[in-house]
Amino acid sequence: MQKTNVKLADSAFHESSINALTYYASRGHPQFKDSATFAKLIRDWFNTINVKCTDYGKRKRDNHRNPVLRESMKEDLSYISKFLDWLERWQSNGTPGLSKQTFEAAIRSCKVLIPLVEHLFSRDPELEFILLGNLSSDFLEGRFGWWRQMYGGNYYNSVLQFLQAEKTIRIRSLVSMGYDMSQIKEVFQESKEKNDLSKKEEVASFVDEIGNFDLNNETHLKKGEKSVLYYIAGYIAKSLCKGKCCHCDELFTPGKVPVKVTFDDEEATMIKEEEEFVREIRSNTKKLKKFLTE
Repeated sequence: MQKTNVKLADSAFHESSINALTYYASRGHPQFKDSATFAKLIRDWFNTINVKCTDYGKRKRDNHRNPVLRESMKEDLSYISKFLDWLERWQSNGTPGLSKQTFEAAIRSCKVLIPLVEHLFSRDPELEFILLGNLSSDFLEGRFGWWRQMYGGNYYNSVLQFLQAEKTIRIRSLVSMGYDMSQIKEVFQESKEKNDLSKKEEVASFVDEIGNFDLNNETHLKKGEKSVLYYIAGYIAKSLCKGKCCHCDELFTPGKVPVKVTFDDEEATMIKEEEEFVREIRSNTKKLKKFLTE
């Protein structure tokens, strides 16, 4: 698997490289002018979205490295808006340039940053500025890389391996902080209780959403989607019943005989009609709500 060399990319679009292109473009090499202009656009965008210090722009005398302030939010985000417009026009022209994935990643990043900043300012009235460099996936990517390296650099780890790696990392961190085994057990037990409570709240919210969903409303479901929904619901029910929860077994499998469901005119045995399926979903939703609230 190929990896991007960030240092090499940063060097290619560095201020010194841009200044060198500009210098030679004005001294008998005009073919370097377009490259300098393009590199300057990319560098300014890179500096704008990677601000991690409040006074770095002042020290470097570069307005693109200033944080986004509440009183000048629109002005501070104007370059991102212009850069986004330039990217979309470039992509729509169909001229050779960036790959499809690079276009989508850059455009999506710009589209997300603007409403995200507006949301953060509206959510917290005491927030004075935002450092866009902290709104990145660097920490997630670093953690993911740590997980992979614990299993020989394998990129395609299983969910179980991720969970075991995270548990190992947490234990190492607690040991380095001076925790003994009894304290570590208490930390993990407290974390487990919080996770169980969070999962219960998520399930309850999901059940409420199911109860508000009308399966007979054609605006929600297109042709053929009801049979797909039936299949997915059966898979979920079967997966839940593989555990040791007797309540789930009683809730999702009222009968012991498997039911074959079809939504076409083909002859089949043990056919259950669509209307009956809708009624059972609604009935079981009420049972599940009652079970979760008890």
